[in-house]
Formats: sequence, C-alpha cells, structure tokens
Amino acid sequence: MIRFLAAAAFFLAFCFPGQSQPGEVSRTPPDIYKKEIASLLTHETNLEDARRAFPDSTDRATVVLDENIYYVDSHDTRYRVFHKIYLSRTEAGAEANAQDVVPFNQSRDTPHFILAQTIDKDGTVHPVVDNAVFIQTPQYYAQDSLYTDQAELVIVYPRVEPGCLTEFIVLLEETPIIPQELSVVHSFEGNWPIYSKRCILDVPAALAPRINILPTGISPPDAKRSDREGRTQWSWESNKRNSLSWEASSPSLRFKGSTVWVTSMEDWSSFASWFRGLLQDRTSLEPDLEASLNEWTSGVTERRQIANILHEKVANEVRYTGLEFGIAGYQPASCQDVWKNKYGDCKDKANLLASMLRKKGITAHIALLNTSHAGQVEKRSPSPQQFDHAIVAVEQEDGTYIFSDPTISYSSFGALGPSDTNREVLVIGPKVHKWVKTPEESAGSLEYTFDLELLPSGELNGWFGFKASGTYGSWYRDDFTGVDTTAI
Repeated sequence: MIRFLAAAAFFLAFCFPGQSQPGEVSRTPPDIYKKEIASLLTHETNLEDARRAFPDSTDRATVVLDENIYYVDSHDTRYRVFHKIYLSRTEAGAEANAQDVVPFNQSRDTPHFILAQTIDKDGTVHPVVDNAVFIQTPQYYAQDSLYTDQAELVIVYPRVEPGCLTEFIVLLEETPIIPQELSVVHSFEGNWPIYSKRCILDVPAALAPRINILPTGISPPDAKRSDREGRTQWSWESNKRNSLSWEASSPSLRFKGSTVWVTSMEDWSSFASWFRGLLQDRTSLEPDLEASLNEWTSGVTERRQIANILHEKVANEVRYTGLEFGIAGYQPASCQDVWKNKYGDCKDKANLLASMLRKKGITAHIALLNTSHAGQVEKRSPSPQQFDHAIVAVEQEDGTYIFSDPTISYSSFGALGPSDTNREVLVIGPKVHKWVKTPEESAGSLEYTFDLELLPSGELNGWFGFKASGTYGSWYRDDFTGVDTTAI
C-alpha cells in the first residue's frame, strides 16, 4: 500500500494504478536550503515520549512529526520542505509506511531529495538505498481522458516493521501559478493521531503586508510572528491531536478540523482579473466557425432554442479530453483550436460554448466551481486551487442565471451533473464577477426490471432491463454509444 501526502492521491493510486516512469532525482538542493531553510527544521524530537503518546489509540500508526516549511526568496521562487516522521504501530501500519509519495508538478516544481531512513526500536538507522528514491509519472486520470504534468517522488524504505519509525525530508523548488501571489492551506488534523505538527511561513518583508491569515475550525494554533533583516516569519505548532475518524462523503480535512488559510490576494477581484487575462485572445471565433454558427441557428429566434443547439454541438461534437500541461491546467485553449481539434476539457468546452452564445447575442460567462466535498469553498481566502471545474452561466434579463455543463454528452442546455448542483460558483464576466449558487436539481432516475427464472441447475435465466433518465441517461447513452449490442 502507498501512503500519499494527499488523500485524493491515495485514492487514485489505490483504485487506478497507472504506468510509472522512474526518473533521476536531485540530491543536491539549492544553496539557499543550507543557508536559510535547513535551520528552520526540527532537529530533535522526543521519540520515546512520542511512542508512549496516545496509549488508547487503535490507529495503525502515529504521526510523530509533520513539518511543512514555506519559504519565498527575493526573486519570488518558492521552496517547500516536507519533513515527516511516522511510527508504525501494527503490521498494517508498517505496510502503509513502507513507502512515501510526494506529488509535484513537473512544469512548475523541482524536487530535491534530502534524507530518508528507517529507525529501529533500538535506534539503529537504515538509510534508504540509492535506487529506492525515484520519480514516476503515473497519469492517474488517463481513464477519464485527462492528462496532467503531475509527477511523484517515491521513497521505498528498508526493514519496516511494527515499532519502527520512518523519516524523510524533501524540498520542492516551486514556481508560483500566479506570479507575485502566494496561497497556502495547512490543516492541523489527520486520520492518524499527531504527536507534533509544525508549519512555518517565511517571506520577504515587502510581501508581509499583503499576507492575509485566516484560522478556521476548532482550536487552530495561534500564529507566532517574528521580523528580522528584511524578512517576516509566521509559525504554527500543534501537539498531541487525536485522529479524526474517516466518514464517507465527509468534508476534506481543511473544512473538517482546524486549518490555517494564507493568501496574498486582496480579494476575488484580483483573482478574476488574473483569470480574465488567461482568456485574452482565447474567446474569438474565426469566420468559418462563425459561419457554421449562423447555419446551425438559421431561422431560430428563441434564445433557449439557440442555446440548446449550441450546447448540443459542444457537448456532442467536442469529446472530453484534457491536456493540462503547464498553464493549460488553468487557461482554456482558443475556441478555434478546440473546434478544429474536436476535443477539450471542461474549461475549453465552457469557453467555447460561452463564446458561441455571446456571438449570437446571449450573455454567457464561465463559472468556476469545486466539485469535491459538496463544493465547499473558503471565500475569505482567494486562490485558484479552490476550483476544479468550469461550466457556463447564461445571464437572464432578471439578473439570474441558467447554468449548463457542456462536458455532459447527449445532454440539453441547462444540464448539470450531481457535482455541479447546489453549490456556490464564481461567475466571471468581462468586467465583474459574482458568487452565485447553482440550483438543487435531480440527476435523473435509474429504473431496473428483472424477469428471471431459476433453472434446476441453480442458474438464473431471463432478462434484465435498465432505464435511465436525466443526466444519468446522458451518461449511460455516452457509455453505450458504439458498443456492439451482441456483446452486452
């Protein structure tokens, strides 16, 4: 079993194992690590006290130390250090801690391996061997036709058994998504008990006045601030926290427990302005596509009918495929490229449909949302990382909106999936932005019928009937399109 730093990455690895390509790992961190960052790490931990902590816990492991350092240099390069120590309490814990995976973005991040080792109960240290630290690029989302530049630094530990400790230090050298802007979300909770958790943010003094810190949840640790020689540092520390029990469909840890949100963005206007910049030169329609638009809607004057024609064109004739490398993870491809290639991801299809609608005189915008954890967004801490999906918002005369998701094949205008409905979305217009809530709608219905006969052999013989409506119907129609019915 592989334990990831992110729960979502763990789920994807467990359910959708992918091909990995081992790669070289840097073992020489930049000079700034030794000069400025290494001294910020915890160098001594009371391991014996950590072993005795949580005597009533039935968890398979304990987080002895979970330490994250965020350091911004004077050139806007970001450095993030992960320092983790885990105690395996059971066989299951030893299996979970047999290796670690640190996810990173190949386009923006450079990982540097610092240290990894297993520590026996008697204190004997077993460093990882050289070939047990490598980089893989698994493409976990490939089964959904979504390709990203996410990679993983993998660490495989030796001699892991109950009672031993595993420790690693990894440095990520990062380029920010938005230049001169900073966003950090740090939760102090975990699914295992935590003996000690620390977070340090160290930035140039010139950036400090723009930093907005928002503590949320129950009993988040207080921030300790210090100023020195042109730099400002905040630190948070939390000790001896019990584990949070896992629950199906529960909120993410950042919303479930104590969390610190950090952003340098003044407000959502700053974010909307950045996103509008990504749309520049991406919304225009070439003459041939505009001519097709007029042909498809010839003789149609009713707005809803026009919207439905164009929605179906984008939903059905542009297949869902995302090539989200580099800034393409946030920036839509141009309308002409999406239509020419006949593929695109959610933001590509939303931008294309919204641009088509505007060309026909219908006011339409891109709306950004979070499809996970009931769509929860911390609106007091602006950040692009709070969104993972894009749909279309069509403005009505009374100021309300009709929302439509063109990633749903064989759907009509106004279609929304279960992860689109009843959640707040950020509608980004050419000059203004607005938070709006999508309607609470049913995804349709599923109806099963059985006409079966029990044979003397014990086998069942007969017919199984299946009928789907609404969004479910669109999904299943897409699944079965092109399938040989004799093979079903």
